[in-house]
Amino acid sequence: GLDSIDALELAMAIDKKYGVRIKADDEQNQQIFSNVRSLAVYVGQHRAA
Repeated sequence: GLDSIDALELAMAIDKKYGVRIKADDEQNQQIFSNVRSLAVYVGQHRAA
């Protein structure tokens, strides 16, 4: 599974590529990073237009 450093690196890459910020203190992070599908759904819903 992901550790906190992996999640941080992935969140930074998502922000750079898609303009989606995932806050470190967001209570939804465990759900967002639980699997690739949930991460893709989150990015799709929050992607900069």
